[in-house]
Amino acid sequence: MNYIKLFTIAALLFCLTNIYAQSDFRPGYIITNNKDTINGLIQYTSENNLHKRCVFKVSVDSDKKEYKPSDIIEFQFTDSKFYRSILNPSIADENVFVEVLLDGFYNLYYYLNNDFSSYYMETDDGKLWEMPVKLVKIEKDGKIYQKQDNRYKGVLYILFQDCPEIKPLIDRTKLDHKSLIKVTKEYLSRVCSEEICIIYERKPPAFKLNIIPLVGYNKNNHTLSIIPTSLGDNYDKVTYSYSSNSFFLGLGINLKLPRIIDNFSIYATGHLYNESFSTLQSSMELQRVTNYILDVNDKKGIGTFSFRYLFPGKFMKPYISGGVFYQKTFDRDLTFVKESEMMDGEFFTQTLPINDYSPSLLGLVADIGVELRITDNNSLMLNCSIYNASGNTPEVEEKSKGLKFIVGYIF
Repeated sequence: MNYIKLFTIAALLFCLTNIYAQSDFRPGYIITNNKDTINGLIQYTSENNLHKRCVFKVSVDSDKKEYKPSDIIEFQFTDSKFYRSILNPSIADENVFVEVLLDGFYNLYYYLNNDFSSYYMETDDGKLWEMPVKLVKIEKDGKIYQKQDNRYKGVLYILFQDCPEIKPLIDRTKLDHKSLIKVTKEYLSRVCSEEICIIYERKPPAFKLNIIPLVGYNKNNHTLSIIPTSLGDNYDKVTYSYSSNSFFLGLGINLKLPRIIDNFSIYATGHLYNESFSTLQSSMELQRVTNYILDVNDKKGIGTFSFRYLFPGKFMKPYISGGVFYQKTFDRDLTFVKESEMMDGEFFTQTLPINDYSPSLLGLVADIGVELRITDNNSLMLNCSIYNASGNTPEVEEKSKGLKFIVGYIF
């Protein structure tokens, strides 16, 4: 496999992603400016696009129609994201779609437009308070650093000033969906004890499953020891060390449980590959040469099961993971030959039988990598992993350690 093939696979995955995004219509409804509710199907596209337009059709076979923020009041996917049209706080006389995170006595909104994003709190008098997501530069010890602008906490102090007991919670609040929803709910629960203050709350899905096609390169260092016990005690263990390099195609699955814990996920991968090698081990016995020749052709499968931690980020999210490595040889053609030099200089060849020669290997794997955002729903994954595993049967001992470089596309 060369770079042209890798580029072709990446381009194909990108095209398939775009085709899938264009055909992904999910149940939902829209509310027109006449306050009519129409049920149907809404195109589930990138988050950035959902803040600009709503593509809607009444049924699977009907024509789709695009609605701008000025055309409808709101739209919502069934049991999922909810968007409302509001007047753009930054540009007069222009409406935008904002995602509704909380709807009630106070409304909490989120807005995204390319590189700009902001949260808005709408109070009961209709006033919008802006909390933009941006970095500020600070200088410390002669060096320039960037950090999150924390002036949003001042907005929260003002809005929730009639409830001073939640100030410690505001101090710990981050500028993200989960944290802002939490502090707003806590405030409303304290000031609205006798009335319903929350009509709608955006909740993350119970789980999110990502399918990840993989293309990789494996550099492996292998140790194989042969112990022909079936021939008695006259044969000592013969150890071979060799290296192999191979490209492979595989599949990864990443399971997130956002309602239980943020940033952690369960990550599993699997791939098949072929490996062949032939090696020679020589020794002197009674001043005569003895050669042990090993010829192996393998069909192997490798699986990993890890726990992954994904660091926060906007366009680039680093991650680390660690877990269990498992290798299974499905088909092994192994030939073990002994060549003994005779007194006349000729060699006597003997094929030595090995009864059980395909152990499974078990060990540990560690990964470091990064996810690069391609669209709001898809990312490119760059991964480097190291592993160390071993296994044995009565007549074969195997050890394997190596390094894998993997490129994946996260759906």
